[in-house]
Amino acid sequence: MLQAMQRAAPGSDDVRMFRRTASQFIQKEFAPHHARWCLQHGPDAAAWTKAGAAGLLLPDIAQEYGGGGGTFAHEAVVLEELARAGVQFGAGIQSVVAHYILAYGSQARFCASLP
Repeated sequence: MLQAMQRAAPGSDDVRMFRRTASQFIQKEFAPHHARWCLQHGPDAAAWTKAGAAGLLLPDIAQEYGGGGGTFAHEAVVLEELARAGVQFGAGIQSVVAHYILAYGSQARFCASLP
Protein backbone atom coordinates (compact mmCIF):
# COMPACT_ATOMS: atom_id res chain seq x y z
CA MET A 1 0.00 0.00 0.00
CA LEU A 2 2.87 2.39 0.76
CA GLN A 3 4.16 2.11 -2.81
CA ALA A 4 0.67 2.76 -4.17
CA MET A 5 0.32 5.87 -2.00
CA GLN A 6 3.73 7.20 -3.04
CA ARG A 7 2.70 7.08 -6.69
CA ALA A 8 -0.85 8.30 -6.14
CA ALA A 9 -1.93 10.96 -8.58
CA PRO A 10 -4.47 13.59 -7.50
CA GLY A 11 -7.32 11.82 -9.32
CA SER A 12 -6.35 8.24 -8.45
CA ASP A 13 -8.65 5.77 -6.73
CA ASP A 14 -6.39 5.88 -3.68
CA VAL A 15 -6.75 9.65 -3.35
CA ARG A 16 -10.52 9.48 -3.93
CA MET A 17 -10.85 6.87 -1.16
CA PHE A 18 -8.68 8.98 1.13
CA ARG A 19 -10.85 12.02 0.37
CA ARG A 20 -14.00 10.09 1.28
CA THR A 21 -12.43 8.91 4.55
CA ALA A 22 -11.14 12.40 5.40
CA SER A 23 -14.48 14.04 4.61
CA GLN A 24 -16.46 11.57 6.72
CA PHE A 25 -14.06 11.92 9.63
CA ILE A 26 -14.11 15.73 9.53
CA GLN A 27 -17.91 15.84 9.34
CA LYS A 28 -18.31 13.38 12.20
CA GLU A 29 -15.43 14.29 14.54
CA PHE A 30 -14.59 17.95 13.84
CA ALA A 31 -17.55 19.86 12.43
CA PRO A 32 -19.84 19.35 15.46
CA HIS A 33 -17.16 20.85 17.75
CA HIS A 34 -15.93 23.69 15.58
CA ALA A 35 -17.97 26.47 17.24
CA ARG A 36 -16.64 25.50 20.67
CA TRP A 37 -13.09 25.29 19.30
CA CYS A 38 -13.45 28.86 18.01
CA LEU A 39 -14.52 30.05 21.47
CA GLN A 40 -11.62 28.27 23.17
CA HIS A 41 -9.15 29.37 20.44
CA GLY A 42 -8.19 25.87 19.32
CA PRO A 43 -9.27 22.27 19.09
CA ASP A 44 -9.33 19.88 22.01
CA ALA A 45 -6.13 17.90 22.50
CA ALA A 46 -8.06 14.70 21.85
CA ALA A 47 -8.91 15.94 18.35
CA TRP A 48 -5.23 15.77 17.40
CA THR A 49 -5.01 12.18 18.63
CA LYS A 50 -8.12 11.21 16.68
CA ALA A 51 -6.86 12.97 13.54
CA GLY A 52 -3.56 11.12 13.82
CA ALA A 53 -5.28 7.78 14.26
CA ALA A 54 -7.42 8.51 11.19
CA GLY A 55 -4.32 9.27 9.11
CA LEU A 56 -5.08 12.96 8.62
CA LEU A 57 -1.85 14.27 10.16
CA LEU A 58 1.21 14.38 7.90
CA PRO A 59 -0.26 12.10 5.25
CA ASP A 60 2.60 12.95 2.86
CA ILE A 61 5.46 12.25 5.29
CA ALA A 62 7.20 8.85 5.14
CA GLN A 63 5.78 6.20 7.42
CA GLU A 64 9.20 5.71 9.02
CA TYR A 65 8.77 9.19 10.53
CA GLY A 66 5.18 8.63 11.63
CA GLY A 67 3.43 10.00 8.56
CA GLY A 68 1.02 8.37 6.17
CA GLY A 69 3.51 7.61 3.43
CA GLY A 70 1.42 9.32 0.78
CA THR A 71 1.94 12.20 -1.60
CA PHE A 72 1.21 15.90 -1.64
CA ALA A 73 -2.18 14.94 -3.12
CA HIS A 74 -3.08 13.35 0.24
CA GLU A 75 -1.99 16.47 2.12
CA ALA A 76 -4.03 18.64 -0.25
CA VAL A 77 -7.11 16.47 0.34
CA VAL A 78 -6.93 17.05 4.11
CA LEU A 79 -6.66 20.83 3.67
CA GLU A 80 -9.42 20.90 1.04
CA GLU A 81 -11.82 18.87 3.18
CA LEU A 82 -11.15 21.00 6.26
CA ALA A 83 -11.87 24.10 4.17
CA ARG A 84 -14.99 22.55 2.65
CA ALA A 85 -16.32 21.85 6.14
CA GLY A 86 -15.33 25.32 7.35
CA VAL A 87 -13.19 23.84 10.12
CA GLN A 88 -10.08 25.59 11.41
CA PHE A 89 -7.82 22.90 12.82
CA GLY A 90 -4.18 23.89 12.38
CA ALA A 91 -3.07 20.98 10.24
CA GLY A 92 -1.44 23.34 7.74
CA ILE A 93 1.09 24.86 10.14
CA GLN A 94 1.78 21.45 11.63
CA SER A 95 2.63 20.17 8.16
CA VAL A 96 4.88 23.14 7.37
CA VAL A 97 6.88 22.62 10.56
CA ALA A 98 7.21 18.88 9.92
CA HIS A 99 8.50 19.52 6.40
CA TYR A 100 11.10 21.99 7.69
CA ILE A 101 12.29 19.43 10.24
CA LEU A 102 12.40 16.78 7.53
CA ALA A 103 14.31 19.03 5.12
CA TYR A 104 16.79 20.61 7.52
CA GLY A 105 16.91 18.48 10.63
CA SER A 106 19.17 15.61 11.60
CA GLN A 107 18.08 11.99 11.89
CA ALA A 108 17.93 12.45 15.67
CA ARG A 109 15.69 15.53 15.26
CA PHE A 110 13.35 13.61 12.92
CA CYS A 111 12.90 10.87 15.46
CA ALA A 112 12.47 13.26 18.37
CA SER A 113 10.06 15.68 16.68
CA LEU A 114 7.95 13.79 14.18
CA PRO A 115 5.16 11.54 15.45
